[in-house]
Amino acid sequence: MSGGSNNGAWEVGVLWGLAHYGNPTDYYWDVVSGVSAGAINTSGAAGWKPEEVIEMTEFASDAWLGITTHDIWKVREGVVHILNESSIFDDSPALETIREIIMSAKSEYGRRVSVACVDANTGEYTEFN
Repeated sequence: MSGGSNNGAWEVGVLWGLAHYGNPTDYYWDVVSGVSAGAINTSGAAGWKPEEVIEMTEFASDAWLGITTHDIWKVREGVVHILNESSIFDDSPALETIREIIMSAKSEYGRRVSVACVDANTGEYTEFN
C-alpha cells in the first residue's frame, strides 16, 4: 500500500470497494506491505487472515471514518514552542490514534507483513518485516 497522508483513507476506500463489489477471493493476499500511510493500513490489515478481507476492509474503513484533525495534530499554545520545538504543530496525537487503532485490531498476525519508511536522519529506506 502506498503512502501519502490522506491517501491512506482513499486507499482503504478502494480496497473496501474491490472486496465488496468484486470477488473477495481475488484479494486474499498472503502478504501485505506498505509505506507511510500505507504502512499504517498494512499494520491494521495484519491481524486478519487473507480470507477475512471483508472484515479487514470494514475495520479499516471504520477506523479512518472516525478520525478527526485533532486526532492527528494540534497547534501548540503560546510562543515558547518557537524556541523549543521544530514546529508550531504538535503531531503527538497521531501516534496515540494510530496505536489505539492498531491495538483495537486483532492481537495476532493473520498474514506476513512488510512496512517501510525513510529514516529522516540519514535518508535511507528502511524495511520492517
